[in-house]
Amino acid sequence: MELTIEGISHNGEGVARNEGKVVFVPYGIPGEIVLVDIVEEKKKYSRAVLKNIIKNSPYRVEPKCPYYYQCGGCSYQHVSYEKQLVFKKNITEEAVKRIGGVPVKVLETIGIEEPWNYRNKVVWHINKNSEDIKMGFYRNQSRQLIQIDDCPLLLPKLNNLSALIRKNLTGINLQENSSIMLRQSYNSNQAILEFINCYSDKKTEKRLTEEIDTIYEKRNGKIKLLSGERLIREKAGKCYFLLGAEDFFQINPRQYDSMINTVINYLNINKQDKVLDAYCGSGMLL
Repeated sequence: MELTIEGISHNGEGVARNEGKVVFVPYGIPGEIVLVDIVEEKKKYSRAVLKNIIKNSPYRVEPKCPYYYQCGGCSYQHVSYEKQLVFKKNITEEAVKRIGGVPVKVLETIGIEEPWNYRNKVVWHINKNSEDIKMGFYRNQSRQLIQIDDCPLLLPKLNNLSALIRKNLTGINLQENSSIMLRQSYNSNQAILEFINCYSDKKTEKRLTEEIDTIYEKRNGKIKLLSGERLIREKAGKCYFLLGAEDFFQINPRQYDSMINTVINYLNINKQDKVLDAYCGSGMLL
């Protein structure tokens, strides 16, 4: 059927209507007229797949990542970065109004100059079948694993370390829901590897320690340090942080100072004030 994309959801799907019923169309952009097939019917909404674009949005761009339309890791690469920032502002404003019941004005999204190769953390899923071992991300809304050889969102070192791990996958013993977490410090360049529901043989572990500062193993919910220092050092603003494999920290180091300075400017606090940084993980906003 032919539909007009009227909006965009929080996870980047185009939103259309068919006889008043909401239809979610992945990769659709507001303003586009598209041809779709309905693939899932629910009581309050439907899901569709995009078959053809009859009228293109001026904000549609060619995704940089060759895996984009198969991989479920990203949602907005088909939209120009400038327009992504506008969409995210509008989505935030709508969510606060609809869920929180607060009529609030959200200011413009603060972007970065180069929105590629910035992520300081990645979790790769690993799966083994009768033919080979794959390491990558799941296809959108499925458990089908897509082999990813390079991710343009990751810091270059993380892509290099990921390539090293791929070369040594045969030395990793897998269990159910096996994955590997990699984290890199932007400041010290140190890196952490965490085996999750899997473990390496001694030869592979020794090879990985030549490139990776700290290696953990997590099985049955228990974490064990295999090699290196327990924590790596990161810097944000004027403060240094010691991070482990399980710690939550902002994944975009190029935004550390921008986030901290923005909060400080809006708070207008003095030394006598006490501020609660809730749901803050490692507490970057010191």
